[in-house]
Amino acid sequence: MAENSELRFLQTDVVVAGGSGAGVTAALAAFRVGARVILVSKGKVGRSGNVVMAGGSMSIDGYSAKKILGLEADESITPEGWFDSIVKEGFYLSDQPVVEQFTSDGPTIVEEYVRWAQRAKVPFKQLKDGKWVSSGKNFALALKEGMRDAPGVEILEDTTVLDVLMRDGRPAGILALDIYRGELFVVLAKAVVLGTGGYQPFSLKNSVTDMTGDGVGIGFRAGADIADMEFLLSFPTAVAPPYLRGSILPYVLIVYCGLKGGVWPQFRDACGDLIAVPEEIMEKTAFYKGFKHIKLVCTYYWGEAIFHGRGTKNGGIFLDYSRYTREQREEAVKGYFSVQGEYYAANHYKGDDISRVMDNLRDGKGIETGLGFEYSSGGLLIDEHMRTTVPGLFAGGETGSGTFGAMRVGDGLVEMLVQGYKAGESAAAFARDAEPGAPDNESTRCCTERAYAPLRRKTGISPVLVQSRIEKACDAGFGFRRTEAGLLAALRELRRIRTEDMPHMAVSGGPRYNLEWLTALQMENLMVCVEHGVLAALERKESRGNHIRDDYPQVDHDTWTVRQIFTPTADGSVNMRKEPPRVTKVPLLRGKDENVMQFFLRPDLDYKRYQWG
Repeated sequence: MAENSELRFLQTDVVVAGGSGAGVTAALAAFRVGARVILVSKGKVGRSGNVVMAGGSMSIDGYSAKKILGLEADESITPEGWFDSIVKEGFYLSDQPVVEQFTSDGPTIVEEYVRWAQRAKVPFKQLKDGKWVSSGKNFALALKEGMRDAPGVEILEDTTVLDVLMRDGRPAGILALDIYRGELFVVLAKAVVLGTGGYQPFSLKNSVTDMTGDGVGIGFRAGADIADMEFLLSFPTAVAPPYLRGSILPYVLIVYCGLKGGVWPQFRDACGDLIAVPEEIMEKTAFYKGFKHIKLVCTYYWGEAIFHGRGTKNGGIFLDYSRYTREQREEAVKGYFSVQGEYYAANHYKGDDISRVMDNLRDGKGIETGLGFEYSSGGLLIDEHMRTTVPGLFAGGETGSGTFGAMRVGDGLVEMLVQGYKAGESAAAFARDAEPGAPDNESTRCCTERAYAPLRRKTGISPVLVQSRIEKACDAGFGFRRTEAGLLAALRELRRIRTEDMPHMAVSGGPRYNLEWLTALQMENLMVCVEHGVLAALERKESRGNHIRDDYPQVDHDTWTVRQIFTPTADGSVNMRKEPPRVTKVPLLRGKDENVMQFFLRPDLDYKRYQWG
């Protein structure tokens, strides 16, 4: 195994980590303004990351859809209304300058993204009010097509970034691993962009399997602050049959069988008893219109039943369509296929055979469904230029934080596109004025030693087992319902894993295409995320958005309309501070709400709604 002197070196102006939405648009933007760019992707560009997992849609405001894109749309749904909805429905925790960047720049990059889809000849179905529906594969193919506009970008696929290498407190490049060759190498750069996605530490998730918070962990080790780590979005996810576990098909069924067929399910627990949701909640949160609030309504009411022992053996509940006639259910199935059928083979969703599920729906039988996780609001602390707290280090998409506050009500796909592009522009501007320089020898040596350590151990614990233990701890205490006792137990176990298990991770075989080694390296990043996430959840003694405390159900605007921010310290101790989100247009709330659902019934909240799910 190579020592520092044997490392291969590449050189560029801007190095971008991530081959999905944020990474691609960052590389494109930096290239367009004249920067030399290297894009590093853990998999194949356009085929790795969470774009390919997209379940169906992306949206912009109606005014921009009509004025910029020339579409038939309701121009009364303005960028200002879009901004207003995101801030308010994110429980007032959004960083408002970041939201302004999202809503003002979003239509332009979406317009270009749709052109990429047209060039790639993949179907994007345009619906009313600035909404497009397609498959995850098609969204990814459009992204890949976009890279053709940047032929000068050097792309390193099947390569993962391990650390940012520092010099005098600023990035001087990155340490990367060529996964197939098993070789470490260095990319010298004046600016670094991290667009590697978020983190999902649970056994039931519907993101790609390695959403391990790589960019967040890498940035934190480089000295950047992280924020909002307690907020993770869960929503309807298949738990049965086993081959569908982790699919978002149940959520897609709820939306499209409802919107297209007028058939909405009731929710029942393992004993068949109704999980009641007040009708005023269904109406005010616009459940029947397919808004993002479906996710929170299900998380709140299903989660309460599952947490208190009424769930199925798979940890789920049942969707019950039996109150409708067979003819109505058949029409709902047709409504579903009228949207999804053109993207997938008959009786399939993505690559899965769903004929059994659809037969259950037609027959009025229960469809077993759980709560899986897809998105983390927390990440590196960024401003509206995608700057982190480390000069020369930028982040975008789910690697950053601040857009959606405590609950994501906008599209993650648009977030990654628009923030990636801004990060690329900002990084190129920084690199233009920066002096090149080699990283500190000590920085390179420490990062290299940490990377090689699991390979050098002859005996120890498997990183796969470590990941399983992290997931088990998070399932038990950090999931969709939280208590002080559960969070404390999770924190104790996570700290035990960090101190007793992780220093002894060992892998078998050599360095070439060693996925066990890759898992070991990813666990370092995941542990940064989960430990700080649990700490933030334990400290936040209220409920807000996707953070639901069974022991503190109130939403306390007087005390807790604050972001919890962690700053790395040299000795590894915890340095946490609380800051109110930056405000530009929407004043922060005062008072309290009984729970997160009652928040939406406040008479003083005047949502300027935009109609997409």
